[in-house]
Order: sequence, then structure tokens, then C-alpha cells
Amino acid sequence: MKKKLSKCVVEYQSWQMQCCGIPLQVGKVANLYCIKKTPYINSQGICIDYDEEHHGQGTNCLLRGIVSRIQTVFIDKFANEHCRRVDDKNNVFAVFDTPYIDGWENSASYGNRKGSDASSYIITLENVVERNYETYDGCLSHGKYIHIEPSVDSDEVFWDEGSRLVGCIDSLSYYEGENKQTIDLTQEPLYPKLLSWVRNFQSHIQRGYEAWGENEWLDWWCTGYGLSKNLMRILSSDVQLYYGQGGQSSQVITYNGKEWELNTEQYGCLLTPNSKLLEYEGVLIPQAKLTENDVSVGAGNYKFLVSSNDHHLFPDDKVMLCAVGADTYQIGTIENINDDSMVIHCNRPLEPGVLFSIELIG
Repeated sequence: MKKKLSKCVVEYQSWQMQCCGIPLQVGKVANLYCIKKTPYINSQGICIDYDEEHHGQGTNCLLRGIVSRIQTVFIDKFANEHCRRVDDKNNVFAVFDTPYIDGWENSASYGNRKGSDASSYIITLENVVERNYETYDGCLSHGKYIHIEPSVDSDEVFWDEGSRLVGCIDSLSYYEGENKQTIDLTQEPLYPKLLSWVRNFQSHIQRGYEAWGENEWLDWWCTGYGLSKNLMRILSSDVQLYYGQGGQSSQVITYNGKEWELNTEQYGCLLTPNSKLLEYEGVLIPQAKLTENDVSVGAGNYKFLVSSNDHHLFPDDKVMLCAVGADTYQIGTIENINDDSMVIHCNRPLEPGVLFSIELIG
């Protein structure tokens, strides 16, 4: 279930950001996995509503909103050098406002401090939606979470939450209670496309990134997204399937002027058969009509008419477009949003007058 908030404050430990956090920037959208708290005053005297926690230790909600303020917290002196506690209110703290964080502080930006590592960050979000995390957590604990990502040199494709193999290109296993369920993928209509998708990835990776341009890479990623959607129709309704994020196959190849490389932008999406839930949470618009070509919106940009603004999508969001009734997908980036329309930039041409679904992917 979702809950809308005008503003909230999140405490984010620096080690979480350094480990595998996504950089945050003032004015941009943030998606934060958190532990909901009874509001409390932290050691710097700041009222905290949530603790960020994306390693699953008590995580119970996902916040999505606009970052309006970032404060970086340093400990200049511990109250007790023999027992250094970051939450000791008697420590000497230094708090700085900053427009951007990635976990690795440049000391010159913070008064040339002796210690370059921050203790924590205080993130203020506005226009927030809080989404419940229990369904996802329950799938993890019952072995009903599957991550799809092909291997470079083997037929291994499916993994559990601990990166343990649960399926290859021809079969997939998961648990229903104490009973192990195995699906023979070779007997499914999607198998030829799945086989081609995996082999296509392996062929290009073995030849090097330069063998694959950015648009081809995005087309391949979109094909995998469609395969994941079709796979969801085969799995039990309470299985969560995650596509992308964390490895080569989820990133985008770009040319930096000298060589092809994988950039730092990652796409990832948790797939569920319950599209009504996604629509309710504001991350899926089931139908949006593409208008006739409008040169005023710019080259490569397309204007979609939406029947309601009761969604929670923002400019710069990456979305997946699917022509309603078709099995083709394309990634786009939202350029701007109005009450009854939105403009989305795409790398491939779209056909005017067609109805599309628009779904957040990362």
C-alpha cells in the first residue's frame, strides 16, 4: 500500500552508499529502501523519520521522491576515543549542505578536513510516496525471488537473492512451500527467443563492447524485459522476478569519444504479475496515447496524452514503453510532465496514434 507525504527526512549511513548505493543529487528523484521509524532526534539533533537500509536488515518500505536537501555529516572528534560510537551525541560533529553525494567525499569541498569519509548523510525528500516492502521481503525469505541475468560463457541465467544458481537456459526451479517446482523452459513458446537472447549477449561480449552500439544494446535489454514479462505468466503469482541491475547485462554501452565502455547508469526492475498494484503505486500508466508528430517537443521526443496525473513519475525517469497488445518494448526518458500529458525521449521512432503503457524501470 502507498502513502503520500509532502516531506520526510532520512538518515543514510555512508558505508551503505560506499558499498552499493546510487549517487543522490538535489533536485533529482531518489528511490530509497528504508526502515520506517517513529520520528526521533539523532545525535546531531536532527529529527529523523526513516533510516536508509538497502541490505535487507529490517527494510520495510521504499521511498520515492525529489531530493530537496542533502547534509553531509562528519565526526571531527569522538567523545570517547576508546569506544568510538557514531551515535554519541557528545561527539563533535560538522554538518555541511551539499548538492551531490556518491559516498566518496572530496575533502577540499568540506574545508580540507583531515578525514575524507563522512559519517552519514541526512536526506530531505519532498513529494514523497512510501510503498510497502513486505511483499518483496516475504518472497526473499520463502525462496520466491528470481533474478534473470545471462552468463558470459555458460548457460546459467537465473539466480536467487544470494546469487545462487536456480536455473539455466532450459529449466528454472523455485519452491512452493516445501515443494520444489521445476519448469522445463524448452517446452515453452518463449524458449527460442530466450535462447537467441542469451546467445546474442554472449557473442557480443566475447567480441568486445565495440561490437555492440548503444542502440543495439538497448534493443537487446528491451528484448530481455519482454522475455521477463512473458516468464512471469509461467511462474506462480507470488514469485518476484528481478531483471537487470548488478551486472554487465543491465548496463548501457556508450562511446566516450575514444572507446566503448559500460557507463555507470543501471537499469533494473522488479516484475510482478499484479499490474493493478503497480498502477495504484503510481509507477505504471496502463494506457497513454501517442499524439501526432509534434516538432515543438524536439527531435526524438514524443508527446503522450495521459488520462490522469495520479502517477508518481518525474522528469529524468527511465521508463519502458510497450505498445498495448504488442510484445515489443522500448526504453525512454521522461523530459517533462504536465497535468494531462508527458514528453518522452526515445532512441527509436514510434508510431503516432498508438496506445502505449508506460512503466518505471529504474
